[in-house]
Amino acid sequence: MSIIFGPIHSRRFGKSLGVDLSPGKKQCNFDCLYCELDPAKTMASQDEVLSVETIVEAVREGLAEHGDID
Repeated sequence: MSIIFGPIHSRRFGKSLGVDLSPGKKQCNFDCLYCELDPAKTMASQDEVLSVETIVEAVREGLAEHGDID
């Protein structure tokens, strides 16, 4: 399962990629209106924490696949 999604078209940022930091299930404590992920209940703690290396590698792969990101 990839943690990168998109590209997303934003009036503010142009064409960008999203990063899902909790790919197993949404663990974010916010339900932002603009979020591309499904709403979730507030959680006291995060079950899974991704390493920086995992995030950086996924972003590199996403940029290689979608090279026309603003």
